[in-house]
Amino acid sequence: MKNLMFSILAALFISPLGTSAQSENITLTVPDFKGFFIVNGDMVNLRRLPNVNSGKLMQWYSDGGSFDTYAQIFYADTEAGKYRPNARTGAYIEPYQAFNDQYLPLNPEQTEPQNGWYNVIATAIHFQDSPGKANSKPAWIKGTLGYIADVTTDGRIRNISIPINPNLDDQSAKECGKLRRASTGMRRQSGDYKDLGMFCDIDNNWASVCFPIFAGNFLYVAGMQMEIKVDGTQQQPVFIETRTVRENDMQYQEATITVNNPNGIEQAIENHLMTCSDEEFSKITKWVFKNDKVPTNNVFFISSDGRKHMMFYEADELSGFETKTYTLAELNKQYAAMSGSQASGNARTTDNSEVFKATDEQPEFVGGQTALFNYLSNNVVYPTVAIQNNIQGRVVVSFIIEKDGSVSNVKLEYGVDPLLDAEALRVVKAMPSWTPGKINGKPVRTLYALPITFRL
Repeated sequence: MKNLMFSILAALFISPLGTSAQSENITLTVPDFKGFFIVNGDMVNLRRLPNVNSGKLMQWYSDGGSFDTYAQIFYADTEAGKYRPNARTGAYIEPYQAFNDQYLPLNPEQTEPQNGWYNVIATAIHFQDSPGKANSKPAWIKGTLGYIADVTTDGRIRNISIPINPNLDDQSAKECGKLRRASTGMRRQSGDYKDLGMFCDIDNNWASVCFPIFAGNFLYVAGMQMEIKVDGTQQQPVFIETRTVRENDMQYQEATITVNNPNGIEQAIENHLMTCSDEEFSKITKWVFKNDKVPTNNVFFISSDGRKHMMFYEADELSGFETKTYTLAELNKQYAAMSGSQASGNARTTDNSEVFKATDEQPEFVGGQTALFNYLSNNVVYPTVAIQNNIQGRVVVSFIIEKDGSVSNVKLEYGVDPLLDAEALRVVKAMPSWTPGKINGKPVRTLYALPITFRL
C-alpha cells in the first residue's frame, strides 16, 4: 500500500447531469442541425445561388471598430443597396469567406447538393456583446471545397473520449493518461448541484475541473483551471477563491484552490468538489458558466463514419434559424432517455429485471463516500509487477446494485493494464452490500460505475 493513492469517484454510470435548483438557471442554446460541411481551404467564397456567377456573400461592419460595431451579412447582387459605408459611420464591407476546417451547418431544409453545391448556414460575427444585431443566412458552397459530416443519432456520443485538461489536445491527453470517456467521472453528492458530473485533473501546481454536458447527439465540455497553493495555517482542508486582479491598467480573472496539507492533494480536492457547500462550489460554476450559460467553444460529435469532431459556435449568431434552449436539468433527462433509461418523472414503473441508470434516490455504499474510500484503501493491493514497471492510471468498473444491495454483473468499462484491471474487478466483486437505489420509494436494480485511480 506504500506510495499508493486511490481516487474514488463514485458516479451513476450514464447520467452525468442531474436536476437541481441551480441547474435550472444554467441554459444551453443548441443549433438544430443534423450535419455540417467542413471546409478544406482558406478564403473560400459563399454564393447566393449554386453557381459561381451569383452574388457573393458579403459582410457590412457598422462603424469600423467602436463599441457598437456589429456585422450584417448580405448578398452582393441583390442586397448591396442596403449597406453603404459613409464617412459618418466609418463602416466598411468585405467578402464573407469561410476558413479552413470551419464547420458550416447544413441547411435543414436542403441538405442534398445541387449541381455539386451544398446549401449551408453562414453566421455573422457579433462584437462587444451585441446579440440580436448578428444574423444568419443560407448560402451555397462548392462540394469540392470540403466534405460532409453527418451527425450520428445512435448514442455513441456518450462513449466519446475527451481531454479533461483544457490545455491538452486529444493526442497529448492520451499520451499522459488524461483522456477520459465522457460518461464517467465523479458527481456531486448533495445540494443544489447534486449529480452534476465532472472530472478533476491535477498537474503540478494546477487543478483542472471539466464538466461534460450532453445535448442530444452533441457533447459540450466546459472547464477551468485553478492554481494550487498550500497553507498549513488554513483551518479548512480545501478552500476555493476566485477574484478579479487589476495590474498595469489591465484586468483579468484568476482562481486558486488552497489546501492545508501537502500530502494527498488530489484526493482532498476531489472529495471537496463532491461534498463542499453549494456556496463554495458556485465559485466554480459561476466561473465556468458565465452569465448562466453553457459555453459552446468545445462542442463534440460523432459523424456517420465514426470520426470524432470538435467545433465551436456562438449561440447569439444563430438568430433567424432553428435553435433549442435547454436547462441542465432538461439536458439530463434527455441524455437519460437517449441512454435507454426509463426515467420519466414520478410515473415510472419497475419490474424485477429492469436495470435503471437514473433513480429518484441514488444507491449508496453503507457509510457513505468516506466508508467507500476506506474500503478500497484497505482492500486494494497494488500489483507488485505494476509497481516495478511504473504502471498507473484510472480503471472504471461498472456493476449492478441489486434490490437487496448486493453487487452483481461486474464488468470492466475502461481499462489501463491487465494487472490493474484485474485488481479493480476483484475488489469490486468482493464489496459488501450497498443501500439500493429507489424509484417511488421502492428499491430497484441500478447500474453504477466506480472509477479507481492507481497512482504511484
